[in-house]
Amino acid sequence: MSLTDTAIEERRTLYVGRLSNTATEANLQHAFSRCGAVTKVKLRGSHKGGFGFVTFATTEEAAGALAS
Repeated sequence: MSLTDTAIEERRTLYVGRLSNTATEANLQHAFSRCGAVTKVKLRGSHKGGFGFVTFATTEEAAGALAS
């Protein structure tokens, strides 16, 4: 992936914090798919809850998710 591709992906990726320890990638994909096409979901964290990243197909979809 080139530097330009990485920068574009970063603008399409949202940080999602304060997730419960029962959250799954499938849960996040389903919840955010109402805002647009989700291309990638990654969860991080511990048994006390965590955070994740949701990447949309376009920057417009990511911006729409932030606005909703």
